[in-house]
Amino acid sequence: MQMTTLDFSNISPAGAPGKCYSAVPAEIEFLKARMILHQSEIIHLSFNEIHHQQALAMLGKLIPNAQPAELPTAIEHTRKLVRQLLSPVAERTVADFETNPFLKNATGFQRRVWRHLCRLGPGDTITYGELAAAAGSHGGARAAGNACNRNPLALIIPCHRVVAANGLGGFAGDLRIKRKLLELEKQAVRNNMPGMDNPT
Repeated sequence: MQMTTLDFSNISPAGAPGKCYSAVPAEIEFLKARMILHQSEIIHLSFNEIHHQQALAMLGKLIPNAQPAELPTAIEHTRKLVRQLLSPVAERTVADFETNPFLKNATGFQRRVWRHLCRLGPGDTITYGELAAAAGSHGGARAAGNACNRNPLALIIPCHRVVAANGLGGFAGDLRIKRKLLELEKQAVRNNMPGMDNPT
């Protein structure tokens, strides 16, 4: 499977200092995504407005003196990139655990959970108990669920692929989003398609 990163370099504010960031909304089809960009990188992506606001509040600690920057063309660019993320069979986007401040400052267990999630392919699912065991915490299904709830990169780190042993399980965004994402991925794999160009 091809690995890729999302390039925001062409929309970074000209001459802006490295501590600038932008919070960008993207409403596409059934998704209402909220992104935080820093130095041409997505450092936070959420479907949950409360989580988005909490992430913005944390930026001052993670990136001292961080200041917002206006990116006039970012919203449409972000919509295109969310569409790319909704085409999971075509390519897998990389989560950079070395440069992303939200990933760098997570606990060791959270990072192990998120790294394991990055290994799951489209159409794959794993239970919270199985995920906890893979991250080194046997019997820690609740802890794995909490790590999923704190995932700073929805879609990129595919926490929607984690399910309960007897059902769908929880989701930091709307459960209807989780169900729809899983349906789209399974359909794409079943049809051997490169992705979903027009999810509805």
